[in-house]
Amino acid sequence: MVLYQNLYKYINYFENEDGSSIYSWSSEAINGDGTAMSSYPVYNKEFTGFIDEVYSCGILDLDYIATLKRKELPFTDEMIVAIGESDFDTLRAILSFYICQEHFCEGLWILASQNKIFSKILARMQKLEEIRYLGE
Repeated sequence: MVLYQNLYKYINYFENEDGSSIYSWSSEAINGDGTAMSSYPVYNKEFTGFIDEVYSCGILDLDYIATLKRKELPFTDEMIVAIGESDFDTLRAILSFYICQEHFCEGLWILASQNKIFSKILARMQKLEEIRYLGE
């Protein structure tokens, strides 16, 4: 049984996505009260569907920072390099890092999409699940 098959449906989406079409910049530069605000990315429906699926399927590691520290994986490009050899728990933590850190670093989802991080994580997870399934 494949646990996260709804997530894996997004592998092709991210493999064919260069990051430029998942968002547009907000056009509202003035709040309702007249104060100026910075523009921010507005993500498209398919991408937000992916984010919704990540939150609803139970894959997030809410203690991802501790997990990554325990795995001695720094919050740098080393995480990206490690994806291809990571176990499932590490992949969950890396995915959680990219999903949750968008709240603190606006545009991180764009970067992750441009660098194929989501497709790499999902493809590796799918491969590990298939190996586990075949071994049962």
